[in-house]
Amino acid sequence: MNMPDKSDNPLNFWQELKRRKVVRVIIGYLASAYVLLELTSIVAEPWGLPDWTINLVSILLVVGFFVTVIISWIFDVTPEGIKKTGTAKTIRKKEQDVKTSKRKLRASDVVIAILFTAVLVLAYPRIFKKDKFHNLREHDGKITIAVLPFSNQTGDTTLNWFSTGIASLLINGLGNSQGLAVRDDYTMSEAIKSETRINTADLTPSMAKSIAGKANAQTYITGSFQGHTERFVILINLVNTETGNVLWTNKIEGNLNSSEYLSMADSLCGNIRNYLEIKALEQVADFDFRDVYPQSAEAYRYFIEGMDLVLNLNYETGIQSLEKAIEIDSSFAFASFFLAYTCNLTGKWDIQNLWIKRALANADRIPARYRPWLEMWNSCSFGKSYQDILKYCDQLAVSGIDTRFLWNDLGITYFDFLQQYPKAVSAFENVIKLNDKLGKDWKFILFFEYFIRALHITGDHEREKEIAHMVLEVLPDQANYCYYYMTICALSRGDTAEANQFFRNYLAVHKEKKTADYHLERWIGDMYKDAGIPDQAEKHYRKALELNPGYYSNLRALAAFLINENRNVDEGIAICQGLREEYPADNFYNRVLSDEGWGYYQKGNFNKALECLSKAWEMEEGFNIIIYNRLEAAKKAAGSQKN
Repeated sequence: MNMPDKSDNPLNFWQELKRRKVVRVIIGYLASAYVLLELTSIVAEPWGLPDWTINLVSILLVVGFFVTVIISWIFDVTPEGIKKTGTAKTIRKKEQDVKTSKRKLRASDVVIAILFTAVLVLAYPRIFKKDKFHNLREHDGKITIAVLPFSNQTGDTTLNWFSTGIASLLINGLGNSQGLAVRDDYTMSEAIKSETRINTADLTPSMAKSIAGKANAQTYITGSFQGHTERFVILINLVNTETGNVLWTNKIEGNLNSSEYLSMADSLCGNIRNYLEIKALEQVADFDFRDVYPQSAEAYRYFIEGMDLVLNLNYETGIQSLEKAIEIDSSFAFASFFLAYTCNLTGKWDIQNLWIKRALANADRIPARYRPWLEMWNSCSFGKSYQDILKYCDQLAVSGIDTRFLWNDLGITYFDFLQQYPKAVSAFENVIKLNDKLGKDWKFILFFEYFIRALHITGDHEREKEIAHMVLEVLPDQANYCYYYMTICALSRGDTAEANQFFRNYLAVHKEKKTADYHLERWIGDMYKDAGIPDQAEKHYRKALELNPGYYSNLRALAAFLINENRNVDEGIAICQGLREEYPADNFYNRVLSDEGWGYYQKGNFNKALECLSKAWEMEEGFNIIIYNRLEAAKKAAGSQKN
């Protein structure tokens, strides 16, 4: 074998390795070996290959590595075929006779590049995985588990049988789970026998890890039992074999000296299955509903189903699913909270308030950083303090909770309850940032509707236009909303041609939907009102009433418009009085009374305004920013009038 000159010099030796292309061969071989091992692990189970296949391939690759390195040192592959590598002196002499030329791309370069790409593709999921259970699953998605003997810490040697007995019961009970691959008694017995240091009476963490590794299980269950006479406690841990991290822990009490131990084992099996099923559901749940802290996997399934329905505007069916979740897990705080949220969307405010109270009663089920969210809703629904709502909103804004549902709800609260529109815009922009981060748009029309309105009020019409176009792309079936807000935006910018185009599209969508004319005329009136064109707004409000005289919602809309815009305050007050007389038990009675009171304020009758607005404020169960601001203005004006 030719040895390099001055082999005692490490630098010369490294240069010789590169000259003989040994380094290139090693890189190529290691990349090829990694790809081969990964492919073997992927196809082993589907092809029915024995468990020792990967071990055999690994051994052959190690042997092949040394053989390849030796051969690459002695021989070189050239265009003329395989030749023995010459000495350094011989090569240098030949190089002197060869004219220097630009190095050409070699086939080996292409091969190494391809292998390197394959390694990156195969290694990426391992390096960047976020699911701590990802590497605990077999190729069919099951989590592999080894159950080890439990430690007898009772001091009663007659209970030594239970060390292996509880392990067998758990193996049998968990084996029925579709999501788990549980190592059987024989596999565990062989793994334990192979551990020469083993003492099943007292397993150390290192011993347990070694046994689980030999059983080819990525997780293992270990535990202990203690107590005396008729009162015993079984402690159980689920551990990651590779890292030794405890993934989950639990305990159960009972009597091991009776048949009760069987029900204790069944209970532990149920708890383990439930925990792992919840973890599996978290991976398929919408991003916003992964951290909701359920105690039941079945309840969590109904919760996910319900919220998917809510996001798709199927509120009634969504409510039914959420109610089922709470039937199963009665203290499921987030299920109660989102049920309150959905009842709010459907106008069921009395029921909404019951679920808010239920969620608050179970607030200990959620981390402290989420509680301001519940308190914010409590303050909006039952409180009378602007400052309390603002405090909880600002706490949530810096809470570190980063879900689209929270940012959306925060934006709506800033908009509806506090009228802090720039803060609302900022919250809604965070939803867009999360969409970009997740690579997926949030298809919830309520979010887009409020975002566009906030942008319109703050005067950012270019961004308003962008978001309206986004609605058309993300939710094409909600095109009516898109064209509605596009028309308002164009009218506000004075672009009549564009406004007419969007308005025609808006009418076409509603024609296809067969929308009633008196509804459509009312919405067109709202459109012109929001665009700051009051003459056209009043024209369409009145047209709506002509088409359906006496329709409650349209009468309210016209009255509020006439009073707020100070166009015909007396007529507006008269409409409000008529509605209060005809509908004394209506849910919006106090809102109509507030409009009437504001009409008196517009006319300068501040004492009458104060009377109406004070009564409206008392009747409002929660906080209403419009009544609040009107009442404050009336108090100030009435006080000034007295002075």
